[in-house]
Amino acid sequence: MADDETKNEQGGLFEISAMPYMPEEIRTLSVDGVYVVYANGVHILSFVQVVPPFVTLAEAQGTKQTRSVCVARMAISPERLESMLNTMLGHVQRTQKLKEQKEKVTEVTSSGETTEE
Repeated sequence: MADDETKNEQGGLFEISAMPYMPEEIRTLSVDGVYVVYANGVHILSFVQVVPPFVTLAEAQGTKQTRSVCVARMAISPERLESMLNTMLGHVQRTQKLKEQKEKVTEVTSSGETTEE
C-alpha cells in the first residue's frame, strides 16, 4: 500500500494528502555531493559536505584529499525516489527556461537604445 493511502471502514482505499510543515529548527545545509546505495528495497541517500583542510598554503600544496562529511541521510522507496526526481527535474527545467528568458530580455545599449536579442 502506498504511503499516502489508507483503508476506510469498508476495506476500500482512499487517499490522504500530506501538508508540508517546515520547522524553523531544521537547519539548511549546503551539500557538495550525494552517495546513493540500494539496500533492502530502499535507496539510501547520503548528502555530504566537503570540509576544507585547515592548513597553511605550503601544507596545502602537498594535500591530495580532504574529508567529505555526511550531513544528512534519507531512506526512500524506489517509487518515492522516482516521484521526487521527476519533481526536481521539472523544477530544474522551469528554472533553466526562466534563465533563458531572462537572457533574451531587452538589452539596453550604451547609447540608451533598446534592442531585442
